[in-house]
Amino acid sequence: MFDSREQAWVDLKIYLDGQFVVGARGISDKTTSEDEHLYAAGNEPIAIQPGNRKYEGSLMLLKSEVDKMNDGARNSGFKDVADVSGWDIVCTYAPTGNQRLRTRSYKFVKFTEFEMALKQGEKFMEVTLPFLCLGIVAD
Repeated sequence: MFDSREQAWVDLKIYLDGQFVVGARGISDKTTSEDEHLYAAGNEPIAIQPGNRKYEGSLMLLKSEVDKMNDGARNSGFKDVADVSGWDIVCTYAPTGNQRLRTRSYKFVKFTEFEMALKQGEKFMEVTLPFLCLGIVAD
């Protein structure tokens, strides 16, 4: 039997350093290859030359999760979550029908910034933590 159902938010579980993140609201990533045209005779490119790769993304959390992370960072001697490097994020996508379990792992994550903002009438605060990482592994 063929299962054409796409993975949905309900199928996703996000783990930060092995702990399930209850307050996760979203995750995104981007892989960039610094490729460039290779020129030789004439003014037309003859190839595309591969270059360095870069991995980045963002994790969207409820403020209470960021507060816990900042508490842990301070307890370890750091100022806040932006001073800590080496986090691991693992996302698992539960199998549906005859699909298999899928994972996406982010290795040695360094959150680069965070901004706290709340507007009148909002029921909760969502905080986006942009990050750099040393690699993304999907299976």
